[in-house]
Amino acid sequence: MIDEVILSELFEVVMNEDAEERWLDKIRAYRESGRNLHIVEECSGRGLLHFAAENGFPAVIEYLIKSGIGVDTRDKLGSTPLLWALDSAIDGASQNEESEIDFSAVKKLIDNGADLAAESSDGISLKSLLENYGAGATKQFYEVFPTVKH
Repeated sequence: MIDEVILSELFEVVMNEDAEERWLDKIRAYRESGRNLHIVEECSGRGLLHFAAENGFPAVIEYLIKSGIGVDTRDKLGSTPLLWALDSAIDGASQNEESEIDFSAVKKLIDNGADLAAESSDGISLKSLLENYGAGATKQFYEVFPTVKH
């Protein structure tokens, strides 16, 4: 079960340009106080790495992985942090009407060995997410990650 204190503190952080740094500071302090970072939200099975991926925080992702959190840890629906990061990156760009997608969290996960073939229990995969978002997102993804097989 995820510690409600750390979650409430993380979600109180206003999402602005220094949000990632403040999340990282809070997570470091949490770990340095002797707390376990291998915690999950009971209802979803999502852990800190899922939340960092969803919010697009590559420095937090790096810290959590270096602290021993598995890069391919799964939530209750079988989704990995990579799937959360990709969905969030593309959806965020779309919601904000941005032409460029920020794949920095996706890159951090791939660079740390995320399973590119991972599929959730309901069939969501990297490929299906790209197909759902269309040709523009797919093209940008493969321009940024040319070595990922189509």
